[in-house]
Order: sequence, then C-alpha cells, then structure tokens
Amino acid sequence: MQPGNTAAQDFDAAIRVLYGKGVRIWVENGCLRYRAPKGAMSEADVAILRKLDSNRLALFARQRDGSLLQPRLVGEARPNRAPLTFNQLAHWQLRKTAGHRPIREVVSVTRISGALHTTALNEVLSMVTERHNALRTHIVSQDGEITQELSEQSDCSLCMVDITDILPSELDGEIHRQIASAIFDVFDYRFDPLTKLVLLRLQKSENILVLAMDHMVSDGVSNGILEQEIFTTYEQLIEGRKICLPVVQMQYPEYASWQRTSLGDYFEVLGSGPPAWGRTRFPADASAEGSSGWAQARVTLSMTDRLALAGLARRMGTTLVMCVLTAYVALVMRWCDVFDTVIQVMSDGRTSPIIQHTVGYLAYPQYLHISVDRNATFTDLFHTVTEEFCRECENPSFSYFNTLTPQPGFTQNTRFNWIPVSRGVEYNKHKRSGRHNTITPVIFNNPALKNLDVDSEPAVVFQDVGTEIAGFVAFPRSRFSLSTMLRFARAIDIFISAIVASPTARIRQVAMTR
Repeated sequence: MQPGNTAAQDFDAAIRVLYGKGVRIWVENGCLRYRAPKGAMSEADVAILRKLDSNRLALFARQRDGSLLQPRLVGEARPNRAPLTFNQLAHWQLRKTAGHRPIREVVSVTRISGALHTTALNEVLSMVTERHNALRTHIVSQDGEITQELSEQSDCSLCMVDITDILPSELDGEIHRQIASAIFDVFDYRFDPLTKLVLLRLQKSENILVLAMDHMVSDGVSNGILEQEIFTTYEQLIEGRKICLPVVQMQYPEYASWQRTSLGDYFEVLGSGPPAWGRTRFPADASAEGSSGWAQARVTLSMTDRLALAGLARRMGTTLVMCVLTAYVALVMRWCDVFDTVIQVMSDGRTSPIIQHTVGYLAYPQYLHISVDRNATFTDLFHTVTEEFCRECENPSFSYFNTLTPQPGFTQNTRFNWIPVSRGVEYNKHKRSGRHNTITPVIFNNPALKNLDVDSEPAVVFQDVGTEIAGFVAFPRSRFSLSTMLRFARAIDIFISAIVASPTARIRQVAMTR
C-alpha cells in the first residue's frame, strides 16, 4: 500500500474482512467472481464486492500467492542486454540530479597475513568474474534508454601496488589514500569496470586487498559474497582441491528482466501517491562542525549483550533482530520526543533461494510507520513494530519509482540496517585462519562519506558476527557532532539493556544516560 493512499488501504482492509469470512474472490476473463459459505455474507459485504476494482483484486491475488512475486526466469536466458532494475533506475536518477561523477562506494578492505601467491589470486579473480555477470556489466544509453550491457571479456583485473618502502609512521595514511583512490578513480560507465580490486603489498607476507564496487552493480551483501568466494576459491586452488562454489541460479541482468517484466504492473496498480508520513527530525546539535560530508560513531554490543538479547527473543517468540529494532525505535522516540515516527529498515532483497548467491544491487528500504501511546511499554512497542514489519513485508508501501522523484519527508527518516550472522565472513569477515593465510577485516572510515551531501537523519548499521554485534551510527556533520553521536551510540546499548531487564517497563521512563 502506498503511504497516504487511503483508497488502497480501504480496499485491502475490505478484502481481508471478506477473506476472513471464508469468501474467495478472483478475476476470470476480466470479470469478478466469488464463492462464499452459505450465510457468510451480509448485504454490506455484497455492496463491498460491487465496488471492488478488478485490477487491484488481481494484484491482491498475486500478493497472496507469494510464488508469483518471486524471482524466476522470463524471456531470454542470460541476456547480453537488460533494462535497469528499480534500484538502478533510482540510483542513476539521484546521482544524475545531484551532478556527481560515478564512484565505487561499496567497499571492503581485508588484511591477508602469510605468503600470498599473486598468480593464483589473479586466476581466482578470473573465475569469480566469469561466475558473476554483474562484474562484466557496463551502463549504456541506447535510443535514449539507459540499459545494462554485458561484456564478453572481463576487464576487472587485480591492480598491485607496492608500498613496502613507506615509513611505518606514514603507513596508515598511505593505506587510506589507496582506498580513496580505488573509490574515486575516474571512470566511464560505458567502458571501464564498475569493480576495482587493489592489492597493497605491505611486506613479503603482509598484504591488503581492497574491493570497491559501484552501487549500480553491487550492495553490501554482494560485496561479501565476492569476498567469501575469492578467499574460499584461493584456498581450494593452492591446495590442489576441486573448486567447489554454490551455483549462481540467477544472474543480475536476468533478475532485472524479471523485475521490470513481472513487477512493473504491480507498482503501476499500486500507484505512487505522495507519502502522508512526515520526517522525524533529530534535535540539531549546537556544537556541530557545520561542514559537509558524513562521519561515523562506532557501537559494539558484547557477547553478553548478544546472549541476553537471544534469551529475550526466545521468551518473546521472535528473533534477535526484532528485539534490537524495537530497542532502536524506542530510543529514536525518546531522543526525538515523539511517539509517532517512521523508520527505514533495510532489506537485503534476497527473498528467494534463487538469488541467494546473486551479485547485484538487490537491497532496498522498507518504511515502518510506528505509532504508540506515550505510556507504551517495550512489550507494547515490540508488538506494534512486529505487526508493522510483517505488514510491510506483505504489502511494500515503498515503490522504487518514488525515488525517481525523491519525496521530502519520510524518505529522509533514520535508517536501521542489520547484517545477519548467517552471512558469516561473507559480509562481516570476522578474523579467520586457514592453513596458509589469516584473513582480518581492516576497520576504516569510508572516504566517500566525506563528500556525501544526502539530506537525511542519522543511520545505524549492525553486523552480527556471532561473537558480538558490531556496527556504527553514520551521521551528517552539518547537523551533529561526533561527541553527540557517540552519546547516541551509547544510548543504543542502554535501551537494549533496558528492554532485556524489563520488557514491561514504560519507554518514557528509561534514562538515556548512565
């Protein structure tokens, strides 16, 4: 349902009432048909049936049959040219509007300790590039239409940079300069690779691998999939074992063809009315720098916190992430002194097994409208958040079409992003040791944030690595200082502890400091 679209909400509510009475409704040859148990329908129900719109009814039927909305092959298999996905359309338009040149903003940095066989690593990269069409994709314009085109040959090669002569005191600075170079390297969408891999040679047995990808062909989970495949394949290759990787059932261009073919009418029927929800503004910080760009404040929940949250999740019959999300919503309400707000929750977009190993820009935001009484308890809020989350998953109220002409208000609200433990080293890359190398993540502040000028509220990202929950709060420096956002990060821990200690406590009674 589109926010603010009252007619759509009334339609869905009416249909659900009828289905609850055992009425079954469908469209046959353009005509509405129904079957109902004897005596189940009142005159008012019949009146509702007469007002039903067949287009929206067909859409409702598709929503109830989840298989119809799941990715599947349509038309040409393995197309060399495909339309842009809704994500890509939105990203392209927003970048075009802002006038920014393309950058590779999806970045990961990994330290590789131990002897490294660069020839084997290059062979691995060739294999991985061949596996994923997104790595061989260019964005082109044909007859005024922007499409993605697949190159037969890979132009994504490993760039090796020797920095063994750099003084130890200057090493960190040089590493960050090389990361920035991989991100901001000038390139052309039509000809140059949207993915760049740089190997920094620190010393004979110490290297750093930088993997940077443009958002047009990647997201955080895709980046992690590639890391996992690169390091797994490398180990198998140098040990002489058979290369064994999961099958990529659907390539990103195929996903694009399915999405535009199968879901285009879905969004067309939903409509794209302007959102009725407003923006929940965080209180401005008088000590903010007033400069451009974004910064990060780190936040870490210990193993003790994680175990306590897992125990609460079991008692509540829910998941770890829903408990953390509820605590975060509670904090936002207290921090902003509101009890009616909108929270963006990022979905990784991988809703079907067929795209679990697909590299591409599949992640998308879901918008939860949360409203509770000022005397609400954590338990009250938990039920409200869960209901709204389930409703949003069933009936996405946000269409990618909206971002083609960004709407002020709800699209600028705070964002909650959760990377689950099931991704393991695919995204989180906690330290792991093999027979030949030790792989360790390098913590860095993405230099792309320094130039980010998106007008939005602070966002939080959590990465569940199993032993702890690590993450950060990203915020615009024009409105907030690091010290204030560090207090906000600490308050997240406070509210999580509060919800674990007393789920029936009232939200407004929790102190935001210790």
